[in-house]
Amino acid sequence: MAPAVQIVPYRIFGLGQDSASNYSILKALVFAAETRCDVVNLSVGGGAEDDVVKEAIRDARENGMLVVLAAGNDSRAPVRYPAAYPDAVAVSAMGRLGTFPSSACESLQVLFPPKATLPQEFIAAASNIGTQIAFTAPGVGIVSTLPGDRFGAETGTSMAAPVVTGWAACALSQNEAIFSSPRDRARSDAILKLLQLGAIKQGFGAEYEGFGMPEPYSGNIA
Repeated sequence: MAPAVQIVPYRIFGLGQDSASNYSILKALVFAAETRCDVVNLSVGGGAEDDVVKEAIRDARENGMLVVLAAGNDSRAPVRYPAAYPDAVAVSAMGRLGTFPSSACESLQVLFPPKATLPQEFIAAASNIGTQIAFTAPGVGIVSTLPGDRFGAETGTSMAAPVVTGWAACALSQNEAIFSSPRDRARSDAILKLLQLGAIKQGFGAEYEGFGMPEPYSGNIA
């Protein structure tokens, strides 16, 4: 999708821990700004609203960075924090029939929204939804890395958010004017606009898909 980008990982989960503190998320966003990252992916969710993280995401946007977050996996529940913050780019998870065996556990994720118009595509049953959703992306049966140098199929909005992050990196890499622009709010807004203009509605309805599913940047968006 964007093979030449530089990936800079920041640890927010402690060794052996399955949750990340708001402080670790804050530190990661600060480090990302200091190292001049362009797009940040946060496949995390849960917990109460926190002003510190909310302001950290806002500050990231003010420093020209787009922050993409997983909407949460609570079966059509409202978008969870931190994806629900106004400056976050929340992503839901979609799937497509025929991309996994009918007997696979991914079949449990098949749930068509009431307004669905495409016979093969659906929003994952686990995916959270709401007015904060900005985009949807593939998140059912995604082949990913697993502990122990293994690969396997994973499902959830944590799989979908990195797809949008990759699309954003691809779009930005093909728009030198935005890439080289001052690192301010106008820059992050311009990156978001690239995704919005390149997104294709899947017929799910706004609270399920936002602007739709971004497509790889074709170079024809001014």
